[in-house]
Amino acid sequence: MIAWIHRHYETILMVSTVFGLMGVFYSTAITTAAIIIVSLAGLSQITTSKIHRLFLDRTIIPLCLVFLVVLMSRVYSHDMAAWGTAVRVKLPFLILPLAYFFGPDLSKRFATRIHYCLVVISVIVGLPVLFIILRDIGSAVDLISVGKSISTPIEHVKYSMTVVYATVAGWILYSEDDDLEKNMRRWMLLAVVFLVVLLHLMAVRTGLVILYVSFVVLAGRYALQPDNRKLGRGLLLGLICIPIIATQKMPTLKQKIGYMKHDWSQYQKGEGNSYSDSERMLSYRAGLSIFKDSPWIGVAYGDVRGETRKYYIDVVDRPNLDKLPHSQFLTYLAGVGIIGFLIWLYGFYWPLIKSFRQGRGTLTISLILMLYLNYSLSFLVENSLDRSISVAFFLLLVLPLLKGKSESQITK
Repeated sequence: MIAWIHRHYETILMVSTVFGLMGVFYSTAITTAAIIIVSLAGLSQITTSKIHRLFLDRTIIPLCLVFLVVLMSRVYSHDMAAWGTAVRVKLPFLILPLAYFFGPDLSKRFATRIHYCLVVISVIVGLPVLFIILRDIGSAVDLISVGKSISTPIEHVKYSMTVVYATVAGWILYSEDDDLEKNMRRWMLLAVVFLVVLLHLMAVRTGLVILYVSFVVLAGRYALQPDNRKLGRGLLLGLICIPIIATQKMPTLKQKIGYMKHDWSQYQKGEGNSYSDSERMLSYRAGLSIFKDSPWIGVAYGDVRGETRKYYIDVVDRPNLDKLPHSQFLTYLAGVGIIGFLIWLYGFYWPLIKSFRQGRGTLTISLILMLYLNYSLSFLVENSLDRSISVAFFLLLVLPLLKGKSESQITK
């Protein structure tokens, strides 16, 4: 059985990962099953020599610290139920990196094929969303005017993040994959245009910010590459023209901008406590207050929600408010303090730094960089690593990229 898994390892990973990505949009049970299959396939390949190299790895294994730093806060946690939930959500950060570490090497284009599948899945999932918006654009505008979101397969911010990454990945594949056939290149560009239009019609602020920052960073990368400077200039021109056209032609986006202005003006007057931006600011203040009270080791990750509730009741008299600090950075600082926060930073970001040092191909580096940028920007306003679908989406995409051979390994 183990020998059969080894022979068909990439096929098992490919099928499981594609179903796992589909499950992100429609069924957490499918995604969970995919994670289990990927984990079992990799862990079945454990050998003594790989165990000896486990703690020497600096490419994949550091990701386990994202889980371990939350696990260690058990020592001083009081809310065992919330701590248990946090541990369960972050468990894939332990088992999936281990599975990929022990699994066989992957072919050069394995991660690229997964990203092509992601773009296709995103277009298929996005078609019904676009149909719903266009079928009754007036209702969509009305929803946005009262601070609500357009119906999406999963929570709208998380959905916009996944679509943004698929859009940026599609552009990278279109512009940087030299093996892409001419006809397929046209279809990829069409998919990118479709997803860009969808994102602007949805008018999810977090998603649009991540989209534009990602493309600005990509344009900057192209500007540093002599062969891609023309492409970078074209991308920058598009970044100037698209928002001008979108704000004039898309009523949902125009309404979103108007709502944001009203929300902010109400907050400045001290009259906007029930608005989303105002509640977000309150959550930041709560997180900073908790962090200041216990700066070195935090209050324990599972206790952050309870402490924010106390802040809302005792300080701002909002007993009905129940939100974590709207920032992954603040949540980690409040939960595990400066010490745990630094461990988490190393565990999460060192694989990105290591990828640059390993001399990976431009295409792979671009995809890794954009995935990390997507999540890093979301960390400013969301707790992406406290949602199981966001954890699964990140790991199912980043681990094949990290496991793929570097250019120096391929040429040997």
